[in-house]
Amino acid sequence: DADAYMFMAAGIPSKGDVAINLEVHFFDENGYAYSGQKNILGYVCTFDEKGLFISAEDSTVLEAGCVGTNLEYVLLSDGTLVIDGEGAMRDYTVSGSYGPWFYNNMANVKYVQFGAGVTALGEYAFNRCEYIKTVTFAQGSKLESIGTYAFRACHRLDKINIPATVTTIDNYAFFKCGGLTTVDFEANSNLKYIGREAFAETHYLKKIMIPASVTTIGEGIFKRSKANVVVQVVKDS
Repeated sequence: DADAYMFMAAGIPSKGDVAINLEVHFFDENGYAYSGQKNILGYVCTFDEKGLFISAEDSTVLEAGCVGTNLEYVLLSDGTLVIDGEGAMRDYTVSGSYGPWFYNNMANVKYVQFGAGVTALGEYAFNRCEYIKTVTFAQGSKLESIGTYAFRACHRLDKINIPATVTTIDNYAFFKCGGLTTVDFEANSNLKYIGREAFAETHYLKKIMIPASVTTIGEGIFKRSKANVVVQVVKDS
């Protein structure tokens, strides 16, 4: 389509979610902007010719789009953020590249739900999203990794149940999650690696049972955490 909008960076078409002048534009796997009506996780949404989300037929949708080229998301007015599709979230950075909800609706993200097809949570994906209260994974989750600083400083997150398919919790994944009290691992966990300071400064963490499958634990995973945290290592680990 000769009239379709593309955004070029260093001569290469941008794909997925791209922040341009603090506004998030969405592009498909070929680099063309979302435009007109598009079905996003069952919600009919409208985008302008440059890929900006405009509205949805359902008024409870605050925003919608993609995270990378293979996953889509919808944020609802009750604070529910649904991310679904097949594959990995893209990585973000500590400055200059944030999850699309960061710009206009960070305070509205409270209940994060991941579909079964999500295989990886990107670096800095929810960095400083301090209003998140719950993070849940669909039954049959294929999640394999939780990226560096993925949930850094999510102060209101109080518990999380890690799917059995996860093999890697990267460095600082839950760093400064000050309200975190409980970390559970699904039965038959395949976890192999817990990175440096992954749970550091989780001041209210009460107990965590390290699965027998873990072979590598990074330095200071509970650094500056609550003094009476109990680490139970499963027999024969």
